[in-house]
Amino acid sequence: MIILNHTRYSQVNTNTWCAIAQVKWCFDELQNIYAPKICHKTSFKTRLWYYSASYTSQNLSTKNSNKRLGQRAAVRLLLQQLLEYLDINDTLDESKYPYRLVKTHYYICFSHSDDTIAVALNKCDQVGVDIENNAVSFQIATRYYHRDEVAILKKLPTVKRDLAVKILWQIKESVIKINNNTLTKGLGISYACLIPKLVQAVNNKNLEVLAFQEADSHYTLCLLENSYAVVVYKNKM
Repeated sequence: MIILNHTRYSQVNTNTWCAIAQVKWCFDELQNIYAPKICHKTSFKTRLWYYSASYTSQNLSTKNSNKRLGQRAAVRLLLQQLLEYLDINDTLDESKYPYRLVKTHYYICFSHSDDTIAVALNKCDQVGVDIENNAVSFQIATRYYHRDEVAILKKLPTVKRDLAVKILWQIKESVIKINNNTLTKGLGISYACLIPKLVQAVNNKNLEVLAFQEADSHYTLCLLENSYAVVVYKNKM
């Protein structure tokens, strides 16, 4: 069983929404997953959404396999919760990437980190979302980030540098999801011009919207929940 709680909704702009939730895992009931069913229970204090499953003889032997399967189910469960919140009667088309809804053709993107999951929805164009509970080491940045980014990051105080490294990772992951790039190619693209603005946004501890360009594409990024999540969407020109 998968239980979602503490769900938060953020409207990034007129066409873009993001939902973030915490997940409670019950791995014993994820051992033998077959036909999933999405349900919900309502109480006066909170709404708990859960995922239940039927069983077959197929056995998933490791907890990691169970969790990967659970994360896949959990983000789709959160999508159903977001659609209900927005009063959208639709389902996910999983036949091709990027993910879109069947009837409205809205764009969908998923992210998960440990026991936190996120779903982004954009009505007009591709969208990327990334959440990251864990730090991204500066050694990773020096190996994979663009040299211009690394040069700026080296000059920052350690605390600000580490935050900037993590947010840059989230931006890169989000754009990778939009463009369906490889991880290596996406991490090597330079967003050096954003670093001073990202540091300032973190200092302000406010939701921040920043526009940027990569090649011939124009994007807007939004930092949510004190840089806990990053949403990036394409701008139609």
